[in-house]
Amino acid sequence: MPKLVPNQIIPGNCIDVLAEMPAESVDLIFADPPYNLQLRRALWRPDQSKVEAVNNDWDKFTDFQAYDQFTEIWLNACKRVLKPTGTLWVIGSYHNIHRVGTILQNLGFWTLNEIAWVKELFPGARDYLDVYETFGLVKSGANFGHALHLTEREIDSFRQSGAGISHCPTSNTFIGSGLFKMADLRDNPQPIAVGLATDIGGGTSFSMFDTMKSAYEIAQLQGYSLHPAKAFYLATMGSAKLLQLDGVIGNLAAGYEADIQIIDLKSRPLISERMSHARDIWDVLFAQMIMADDRAVRCVYSGGALIYERDK
Repeated sequence: MPKLVPNQIIPGNCIDVLAEMPAESVDLIFADPPYNLQLRRALWRPDQSKVEAVNNDWDKFTDFQAYDQFTEIWLNACKRVLKPTGTLWVIGSYHNIHRVGTILQNLGFWTLNEIAWVKELFPGARDYLDVYETFGLVKSGANFGHALHLTEREIDSFRQSGAGISHCPTSNTFIGSGLFKMADLRDNPQPIAVGLATDIGGGTSFSMFDTMKSAYEIAQLQGYSLHPAKAFYLATMGSAKLLQLDGVIGNLAAGYEADIQIIDLKSRPLISERMSHARDIWDVLFAQMIMADDRAVRCVYSGGALIYERDK
């Protein structure tokens, strides 16, 4: 097929047909792949309508690995023919869309407007968080990442349920997905539990120094100053509390697991100079939050055992 002819139907196996099409020639692909939807027992949707199984041979796969291999083949075929500005729409059910989504990410596809996509997948949901609520996942101890574009109803749901949020600042700024509203969500009369996280899948560093610095900068862009006491709390006790481990880790107190970092407050000449002008402990912590990096970690203890020492 040397040239595409518009407004025609091409019957055949989609993988074979795509292989004959010119590379980077298609603007839009709308895919409705097999759902792998064979059921062992009755399944009901949240609205109490019954899910009908698909028992045709074209929807059957020996196992998840076979389904994933098939999915990767047809998605790669789609990627080859899509223009650099092309779009891929994929229809799915609860049974396959998460597997398809994972493979899409592994192949380098970029999901635009995930909120709108989820709204299409779950048209009955009130908003993004309601999808999780439908399955009973929004509750005390639940930990949700990012939370950048919350509606007022979602914010109220976080407050009422006791669910918390992991703020991943380096990921948010690197991807350009939005700014976390620390003042609105945590520092108000009805605070939501918040911890700091790196999200290295989309972020730029495992370092909690980098993470605190980025959280401070994001807050500054919104006219809010993140005090170093709060930043260090969120990186330690706050994150432990978010994970419901605040009686186990995150604090230097009797009975806690001794997971400890010893910080060199003058790890570099520039920081040493800055420290000579520190007025109080908060100024000391602020200098570390903004200027320190992994070189400031003098040693690390895990469960009371020394596992890292910088100068040896």
